[in-house]
Amino acid sequence: MPLYPVFWKFEMEKTLGQKRNFSLSVVVSTTSQLNGLNASFFDRIFLGNPFCPKIQDNPVFCSGELERAATGFPLKEKIILNMPVCPLEEEMVNSAEILNRAKDIGLKAVCVSTPGFAYWIKKEFPSLKVYFDSFANVYSLQDVRFMKELGVIGGLLSCEVDLAEREYILKNSDLEIITPIAGYIPIAFSRYCFFYPKELPENCPNPCQNNCVLSYPGSGQVKQKGRVIYSGKSFFLLEHLGQLQKKGFKAFRVEGWIMAPEKINKITDLLCGALSEGYNLKQEKEIFGLFPEGLCNGFLFSGRGMDYCKENG
Repeated sequence: MPLYPVFWKFEMEKTLGQKRNFSLSVVVSTTSQLNGLNASFFDRIFLGNPFCPKIQDNPVFCSGELERAATGFPLKEKIILNMPVCPLEEEMVNSAEILNRAKDIGLKAVCVSTPGFAYWIKKEFPSLKVYFDSFANVYSLQDVRFMKELGVIGGLLSCEVDLAEREYILKNSDLEIITPIAGYIPIAFSRYCFFYPKELPENCPNPCQNNCVLSYPGSGQVKQKGRVIYSGKSFFLLEHLGQLQKKGFKAFRVEGWIMAPEKINKITDLLCGALSEGYNLKQEKEIFGLFPEGLCNGFLFSGRGMDYCKENG
């Protein structure tokens, strides 16, 4: 029995027959999320949670999950495997094993969080394409050029980089700059789980299924999950997509780390409509219905991330 819905075949054939003036990616943490995605929406799928080895059905760390995720997956070239966020010596050995398995099942690209890891992969696995994510601390045009020297072909700038700087980098570099446009942004990482005062137990009783909200004085909140802190409100740029496209941005990503696949599919449908046909108020109303806690636009417009420019209603 196939892991993926039969309708994907027809949806993908239809989508592949259309020319889009943008590319859209998504990142998901687990095989379960991958199984529920409508893959026809996406040009690429960044797969796996690189932060915590204890997450259930995480293709980055769990034995057999990478093979299970790829079994029967149509258009395997869409998958970009997320590698461990800050590998130490033992994890580098494990990473070599992961990369060999990825090559064996036909994956062509990976995503890393450190320049040193990118350099090592291009040296040891030169045929693999390498991207960088927002934890790689790429803030400037000089950083982007350095990543290109390492053989990296594109990635996500650090989440603190504002729109003006992103536009400058985009116009002065030939690397693919991918811009997040929706979802919960990972903003902090720890080698220790936030739910345990010491190192994780051998058998985590409830691996990263915990979900709590940290509040601080005023109205600020952030989501805490395992080893990672995410933005308390979903990052969302629905009404700004036309502006981004006019400025030359063409590659976008949905941050689906902790979202159910059904929710990812719903918001991606709205995003594709806005990217292809323009933004309308009906789309905005639907988005606010999906995110009752509200939305934010991060650091993109050099203001407070909690100040969303559109009020609900």
